[in-house]
Amino acid sequence: NRCVCTNYAKHPTKNVPVQLKQSGEPDHGYRIVNWVIEPSFIQVTGSVEYLKGLESISTKPISVAGATKDLVKDVDLDIPEGYNSVSSYKARVVIKIEPKVERKTISGIGIKTVNLVDRYNASLDKKDLSLTLEGKSTILEGLSSANIQAWVDLKEVALGEIVLPVTVELPEGVKIIS
Repeated sequence: NRCVCTNYAKHPTKNVPVQLKQSGEPDHGYRIVNWVIEPSFIQVTGSVEYLKGLESISTKPISVAGATKDLVKDVDLDIPEGYNSVSSYKARVVIKIEPKVERKTISGIGIKTVNLVDRYNASLDKKDLSLTLEGKSTILEGLSSANIQAWVDLKEVALGEIVLPVTVELPEGVKIIS
């Protein structure tokens, strides 16, 4: 009987998180909301010294420059030299991108009257409005009191002092906060 014996030393392993490494910025008026990386952790096998200094593994850089919609990328992992093995060399990254939403206060929005019968006169207690609006930053940037329409509809209004709502016409995706 003969025995072949080997001296086998098992290397330790460590589970480390996978971190996103991005380059660039989304298009003006857009932002990164969140991202998901699969796998989110990988198992690395190596020496005790190597693993002691290893806190995470990054993806190779993913460009989000000029992005206006979600990105899905299969990307290599940037694994530092010195490992024995890893459970994965690639990751799938989903980056959620959406328009920035901001608030803007606009003053001096003139209020008009519409549908006033010719033989009557009308006067308003307030001649203009100040509104705080919320919407996509790219839309709010172009808004001013000059391009917002506000009016009071006097159709079928009786004589006397009457409180009526002011109608405001805004671009799609913009709402009045106050």
